[in-house]
Amino acid sequence: MTKLFFLFLMLFNLQIIPKSVSGGLVLQGIGNLLENRQFKLRCSKSSWFSWPLKRASFYRNETEIATVERDGLLPWHSCSIDVVNKSESDYGCRTTHYTKTLIIKMLNITRDSNTIWACRSSNDKSNNYQLNVKEQPLDCNLNTTITHRYSENKRDQQKVLILTEGDNLELHCTSNSNDAEETSYKWRIYRKGEQSITTNKSLYLKKNITKDDAGMYECNGGIKNNTCVDNDDIEIQINYAPRLNITLNSTENTSEMTCIADGSPVNYTINKWRHYVDNQLVRELNGTQEEQVTTLLLDNTTIMDEGIYVCNVSNGIKNLKGSVFQTVQEYLQIQAPPKSLDINNEMTEKPQRMNIGLRATFLVNRSSSINTTWYQLNKITENKTLLSIKTIYSTLTRKMRIYNNDIDRNVTVVSSKLTITRPIDELSFQVIVCNQYGCTDSDQIIIFEDKENVSFSQYLPVIIGCGSAVVVIIVLIIILIIIRKRCNNAKKEDDVHVKEESIKQQTRANTMEILENDLYISADDDPKQDNPTNNNQQDTGETGATNGKKIIHMKEMEIIENDLYVSGDDDPQKNVNIQEMEIMENDLYIPAELDTHV
Repeated sequence: MTKLFFLFLMLFNLQIIPKSVSGGLVLQGIGNLLENRQFKLRCSKSSWFSWPLKRASFYRNETEIATVERDGLLPWHSCSIDVVNKSESDYGCRTTHYTKTLIIKMLNITRDSNTIWACRSSNDKSNNYQLNVKEQPLDCNLNTTITHRYSENKRDQQKVLILTEGDNLELHCTSNSNDAEETSYKWRIYRKGEQSITTNKSLYLKKNITKDDAGMYECNGGIKNNTCVDNDDIEIQINYAPRLNITLNSTENTSEMTCIADGSPVNYTINKWRHYVDNQLVRELNGTQEEQVTTLLLDNTTIMDEGIYVCNVSNGIKNLKGSVFQTVQEYLQIQAPPKSLDINNEMTEKPQRMNIGLRATFLVNRSSSINTTWYQLNKITENKTLLSIKTIYSTLTRKMRIYNNDIDRNVTVVSSKLTITRPIDELSFQVIVCNQYGCTDSDQIIIFEDKENVSFSQYLPVIIGCGSAVVVIIVLIIILIIIRKRCNNAKKEDDVHVKEESIKQQTRANTMEILENDLYISADDDPKQDNPTNNNQQDTGETGATNGKKIIHMKEMEIIENDLYVSGDDDPQKNVNIQEMEIMENDLYIPAELDTHV
């Protein structure tokens, strides 16, 4: 069925199958029916949101005169004409996307008066238009001309002005009449198969034009109470961004969407179809393209195909919002029963007179009205018992993989509660969800275990976590011990340093300074230390050099025995303490008590 429909579209576009009258043709006459004047017969589509008018044949009194069609090598306003009777050569043409115009370059009162004209395209016939040609007044030499602001740099022999939607349209109508006050002007506009008459002014101005302003604009100038008239016309074409329309044709397993573009110019760029689910892009699909039409065909559709499908087309013209590519979307609703998404094999503690939660997840058609039935299953007898429990419906978002893409999909969760009056090991139940397209069942099972018999695997994560914590604590203790030892060693080093400084200070306090004299010779200057055999040389050579001060420790002081001092080592009778030693009076020593100079 779908393939036949697509074949019909192709034949329809090729004009092999006739179009319906509802999208038929309209024939209009443009100009003054005066002998030797130019006159135009304009054949147009009655609806502009339709297929293009590729060609039109013009008939006079049911006899074909000429066929006008677009010249495929030139722009749309360029045309080619095929005249049936080659002896009639005074015909021209003009074409747009939806119009074909036959130009009678010079009316002949004998040939054309009281004739009936019509246009046809693929057996689609227009209305009849009758020509009543009159003679031209002898004293009428009026010449009317339409100009516009592009006239100097856009001289078009076909009298076609192409603008873009949103531009301003400004046309000036002038004549060669010497008396401007007596000249009257009247504008006629032919568009969408209709004729409209506007104000009687020489200037036609309209701002922010739209595609609906496209058409044939005719200015009629007249003098002498319009007994002498002349006209000029210009074809206004409006380039505009495509207007898109989608038609949807769905059957039980097949869906077909056709996107038709209406824009100007017709050099369309049609992108791939896009499939969105919950505002997330799922996939891009190639459609079958034929000029301004792209068709997407989906076979063997499932609920996974449901969603929004977007058609994207451009002809290079921006819309009024500044977008080059235009889009239109259609929601495809699949007529399918709910889809069960998963089976919940839950494990929990064995219940004791409590309510058990039952639930299942389904993918349901967006506009479906659903109802749910619950059953308790007996695996041994394979019987099922109807559960009279209340159902709660909720919509949640969960990750789903649709056509190789992970998206967040809105799903329907059905849930309920069942009261358990005695301990059980497991609970098997079935939930059946139905909509207007069918039913889907889902079997679920809940396994119950005693708290102390719960399998080791359930506690494995806890054990691993505790073991990791113990390892971390041990490492921290080792680090603290190392830091403590380093601190103690540093403290000991500081104590030793303090003790050494204390000993040095004590030593300095016990240091005695003694000047060398006849009774004392420093150990550093004692010749017996270095050369005990050369006493005389040491006495004579070192005398002058020993006048400096020497700092001698008590333990290192050497005293030579003399008459005043007897060494304790040689005194057999007593040990003499240096500090208690008594010095006898002599020439060198007088006690302080007897010194009269003090």
